[in-house]
Amino acid sequence: MIAKTGKLPMILVLTAILTAVPDAGAEPPLRLEAPFFCQAPTANWGDPRQQDGCEEAAILMAHLWLSGSGAETTMTAAEAEAEIIAISEWEKARYGFYEDRSLADTAALFEEYYGHKNWEIKKNVTAAGIKAELAAGNLVIVPANGQLLGNPYFSSPGPVTHMLVIVGYDENDGVFLTNDPGTRRGRSFPYPYERLVAAIYDYPTGRRHVPYKKTAPVMLVIRPGQP
Repeated sequence: MIAKTGKLPMILVLTAILTAVPDAGAEPPLRLEAPFFCQAPTANWGDPRQQDGCEEAAILMAHLWLSGSGAETTMTAAEAEAEIIAISEWEKARYGFYEDRSLADTAALFEEYYGHKNWEIKKNVTAAGIKAELAAGNLVIVPANGQLLGNPYFSSPGPVTHMLVIVGYDENDGVFLTNDPGTRRGRSFPYPYERLVAAIYDYPTGRRHVPYKKTAPVMLVIRPGQP
């Protein structure tokens, strides 16, 4: 029992001092200022184009980032919805469908639709490799099994085929910061390094979701600069 002396006990004083001293070894989080949009920007999840719109939302965010839009883009949610639908309709006319697209086909869509050529697909990626690209100022897009991400805001059990943008990382918490279009709460959403890398899955292009089969982890690296 602590006696009521009118003075703070020494242990509390020391605790307060230690708490107030910042950790000199802590690194500030690294985050690229990329805009965020959910794949159903106005919550119209009943539209199948938006239900399957994670790839389209990912390349839209990358396009806006390359075009100089910061995290606070002037594009409205209604405009983003119209753009995601427009991309889907373009895919349907060009390829016959707008559903799942592999990472290579998503990169091809990114170039065909928006004209950007500063991209590269890397295979057998690691957490260190992803962080190196982000530290170099490059945006990263990855395909994933959404059910392995453990996002509490996904409708259970989550999408088997999903695509998201990695915009940074926080070494202090051991997490990647992502713009995850699968939820309206997806801006800078944190995923532990190992969990995100383990979930990366280069699902095939096609109109129907196929059973999950683990693949080597891959990433689409988007570099700033001229197309």
